[in-house]
Order: sequence, then structure tokens, then C-alpha cells
Amino acid sequence: MKDLAIEPTDFSRISETEGDLESTLREIATDTARKLQARRCSILLVCEGENKEKNAKNLQIFAHYGDLSRSDYPIPLPLDRGLAGTVVLTGKPLLIRDIRRSPFRAMARYPNWNPSCLLAPIRVGDRILGSIAVSLPSEKLCFDELDLEILELFAKQTAQSLQIFHLRGMVKSRFVAMAVRGEIEANRSIDIHRETDLFEIAVPPHPQKLAKIVAKAFFTELTKAGFSARQVIEIATEVLNLLQKTLDRHKNRLGGRE
Repeated sequence: MKDLAIEPTDFSRISETEGDLESTLREIATDTARKLQARRCSILLVCEGENKEKNAKNLQIFAHYGDLSRSDYPIPLPLDRGLAGTVVLTGKPLLIRDIRRSPFRAMARYPNWNPSCLLAPIRVGDRILGSIAVSLPSEKLCFDELDLEILELFAKQTAQSLQIFHLRGMVKSRFVAMAVRGEIEANRSIDIHRETDLFEIAVPPHPQKLAKIVAKAFFTELTKAGFSARQVIEIATEVLNLLQKTLDRHKNRLGGRE
């Protein structure tokens, strides 16, 4: 079995991502709670801890359904504290019918009020990005194995949303790098195929200039390939549309499971 990699999410880039990741995850939390008839659902993501030199990582609530306002979100907690952190560290889901009679009682904040809960890791391949948790079943005393299977499907949907977010950022940054290298090669006649040159190229500090370089490179390369202006626009959006369709298919699959 391969070792799991716990990967923090870059929260500073989330607001810049097309499609509003926060709203998407909030919708997933709402759908999860309603499908499982739970009063609460939280999506927690791994983030960098204060001590980066020791590679410390924390867990932070990013989206929530239930009686917890955004301002009431607890501060990020170390991964070795709490049930959600345990799920991230082990990479295994948890079904707790009654936490008062489980080995995890010491981790519970309100064991008598919230005895039953479910947690599942949010994973992309061998990488763990966080966990999703539901609690307070409204129509029965405790959750069961079928509920856990459903939660794991929602965890996969959450992982796909995060993967789209990461891919968008990766495609954007790589395309910017390619465009800048092309511009510098044209002006300086450097050999961009040498690995050392990749670290010598400086990205222009002016956002407007960088945007023009990227736009010019994108349009030039596609028109060289014989694409019309309309086709350029279609190409620019097609990949993200395909990713979104994949996410929608999983959402419809979950919505049809009664």
C-alpha cells in the first residue's frame, strides 16, 4: 500500500477560481445532509499550520450545513486532534453509532448531545485533501453502513470539485509560464529548453503586461494552427466544460439514489 500524502489547499487562490468553489462545496454539504437526513454536515480541508518549518498541517472547516454560522467556525486545529483529523491521517472512514461507547469519546466536543456521526476522507489518488463529516441524524438514532457508503460518494464529489480547482490553477500557471518564456525567447533569443533557464526567467511584475503576453501567445499559437477566432473561444472553454460535466454526472448520480 502506498503512503498517503496529506496535501494542503491554497486558500488564497480559492476566491480567484472560476465557478466559486466555496459555493459549490456549500451546496455539496447541503445535499449531503439532506440525503442522509442529518442536521449537520461539514467539509474540512487541510491547510498549512503556523510552523511551516516543521511541515505542520491543520484542518479547517471550509463549508458547512446546519446551525453554525461562518463567524462561528472554530480556528484551525492540528491533525492529531479530533475525529476529522484522525480520518485524514489514516485515510479511512469512520462510522460511529454512539461515541459515548466508542474509543473516540475523548475527542468528542458534545458526546451526549451528538452521539452518532460519520466521517470520510476527501482523496484524489494517494493524496488526502480533507474530510467530510455528518452528525445528528434526524430520523433515526444512529447512522449505518449504507449511510457511510453514501457519504463516501459525496466525498468523491467533493474531491472532484477540489481537483477541478487545482487543475484550473495548474493550467493557468503553466500556460502563463509558457507564454512568458515565449515572449522572452523572442526578445532575448535564449534557449528555453535548458532546465537552468526555467529558473532564470523572471515573470513581468505588471499584471496588465502579463495578461497581454498570455493573450497574445494563446491567440497566436491557435491561429497558427488554423483555428478561427470563434474556435479559439470554444477551445478555451471546452476542457473546463468537460470537467464540469463530469462533476454534474456524479451529482445526478447522487441525486437519484434514494
